[in-house]
Amino acid sequence: MDSLSQVEKNEVFQILSRIAARQTEISFKAHNSEKIYKTTIDKNAARKQFYLSNQDLDFDVKLEVTFKIIIDRKLFFLKTNLKKGSIQYFFENTDNFFELVRRKKPRFEIPQHWTHAAKVQGQDNPGELKSPVTILDLSRTGMRVLIRSELPRYQKDQVVNLYFKIHRRAEIMVKSKIIYLQGKSGTGPVIGLEYADSSILITNKIQNVCDDLAFYWTAES
Repeated sequence: MDSLSQVEKNEVFQILSRIAARQTEISFKAHNSEKIYKTTIDKNAARKQFYLSNQDLDFDVKLEVTFKIIIDRKLFFLKTNLKKGSIQYFFENTDNFFELVRRKKPRFEIPQHWTHAAKVQGQDNPGELKSPVTILDLSRTGMRVLIRSELPRYQKDQVVNLYFKIHRRAEIMVKSKIIYLQGKSGTGPVIGLEYADSSILITNKIQNVCDDLAFYWTAES
């Protein structure tokens, strides 16, 4: 993924060491599973191994997992294999450790099996119909959607209310501006939307959705 930047191995060990020292809780999921687990880690410096403190785990040996790590306001992903020690699970391979570089504004597609719904509504008339749309991809700053109804008509630079709900997150309503329209044969137009609400609450909600998608696509890559 273009949005992910691989972290140098020495820096990886330093990051994981800080997480262990601070007992920072991190999330992970197993390959081909949607269940999210949480744990802290402990460090074995001599062997450069990291042990999971969560005792309520029962996995096969050498299970492939992806960790989601937030530290110092940065987001990292580690794809590795869990091994079973005498008591705890641990990992030692940290080659696939990536930082999600937010400034690149990566766009994410929605996994086919994730439930999601979205609508747009013009702001000029509060009673105007909401048009159902299909999300093609989204980023921290905007979304590309396919309009599924012929009416009402939309135009470039129009401000609309965008309602969307993706997977397990609550519905988000964000004022957005149409920055382009592209005709599509046999269906409605493709519309490029730019979020026009920069409030911290809305920004954080959208960022959480993008982080969920980055977590999923990192695990699947």
